[in-house]
Amino acid sequence: MDITQVLPKTKVASGAPLREYTENDQVFPAGMWRTIVTGDAYEIQRATAADWSAVLVTLSIASDGSFTGLASWTLPDDIPIQLGTGGTAKILWETADANANELVIALPNGGATDVPVIVIGDQSVLNVDLGWFNGVVEPTLAIANAAGDAYISIDAGDDAVAAAKGIYFKAAADEDIEIINLSVTGTPRIFWDESEDAFSITKGITFGADALVIASGNTDAQYGLIKSRDSGVGLVETARFVGAADPYIQIGRDDTGVAINAITDGLVLQMGAGANNEAAGQGFGINIKLGNAASEVEERAYIDFLLTDATNGSEDVQINIGYMVNGINSPGASFLNYDGNRALAIDHLVSLNQAAADFSIYARRSDATPAFRFYTLSDAAADTVRLMVTGTVAIAVATWTAITHTGIQLTGAASAFGGVILPTGAGKTVDEVITALQNLGLVTQA
Repeated sequence: MDITQVLPKTKVASGAPLREYTENDQVFPAGMWRTIVTGDAYEIQRATAADWSAVLVTLSIASDGSFTGLASWTLPDDIPIQLGTGGTAKILWETADANANELVIALPNGGATDVPVIVIGDQSVLNVDLGWFNGVVEPTLAIANAAGDAYISIDAGDDAVAAAKGIYFKAAADEDIEIINLSVTGTPRIFWDESEDAFSITKGITFGADALVIASGNTDAQYGLIKSRDSGVGLVETARFVGAADPYIQIGRDDTGVAINAITDGLVLQMGAGANNEAAGQGFGINIKLGNAASEVEERAYIDFLLTDATNGSEDVQINIGYMVNGINSPGASFLNYDGNRALAIDHLVSLNQAAADFSIYARRSDATPAFRFYTLSDAAADTVRLMVTGTVAIAVATWTAITHTGIQLTGAASAFGGVILPTGAGKTVDEVITALQNLGLVTQA
């Protein structure tokens, strides 16, 4: 070995130059260290045998500048590892906040060639002009796919910062994109379905906020859709909420899956008691709330669907339509079972069509031909109330101007209907006419 010393320098030249250090107050091999140049590496070795026959390489510095260590390296607080020429980026354990020491990765400010982006990928992202992050100023973490043509990134999403995106998916093409995928029973997913041009959620969503807002775009004429799957076909629109001068909700369908010669249910209302057995009195109500001159919004009308007989196979349902009159909300009409027949019960039946000629009430027989007709007829003389029975001419009951409680008369010949003779001739009272109509089964006295 040649050793040349020219103060303050020492030059060592040999086939594998090394220096050995022995701490003689230790039990060997403790305290035995050496440095050695071997091939393309400079190594710091620790002896594991007293005769140097076995060593551990605790640090190796290769000719390309790479380091290999035997164990972890420790840097003191606030001492950074600097990356890039001039320390463009830094990693350190920061203690500036006495209440919260943290690991800090400090990236460049961005807006120029050096951008504050951390890219995670495989070898496909090395030494490649990705072209994805030009001009980025918001610190960003990006994960590239294996093909190196797509990525997901996350930044703070600050709208005040140019090009901030929040969570951003850069796809390789127009394709489905997985957004959330959970490894639990049922594998719930949220993903972008390119073929449907919509987000798809494979499970339900529960919102816990006090007020849930579902909104269309905040631009005139924009709307939101609710779609359901038409079995064997695909998703079809079942409802929409529409922006307009008077925004509205539209329920129903307009697609080729709708039957053209049969009823297609477009709205189903349901009220059940789950595992409990429903009883008479259970039902479904629709409540209509309107305001008044005192700005009080209250129920002013309703439609109730009432179960009056809950017997399985013999159920009866009554439909009550109520509305407010003189400040009181009460039924105005009911559809119900009356003696085994479908019937309509109302307080008054009034024609508001004053300009038209006729207002009629019909009863029909099982062969669909009219059996009874009670109507008003406008003629040159006066509005006349007439009663018509199948197979007979109309019988004038009275004119509007001649009606009194005891003076309604029937004129014309007697007419038979169902074996009952209608009262005819002069002097027939209202009670007699009502009795005759009751006998015909056309009216019922409460």
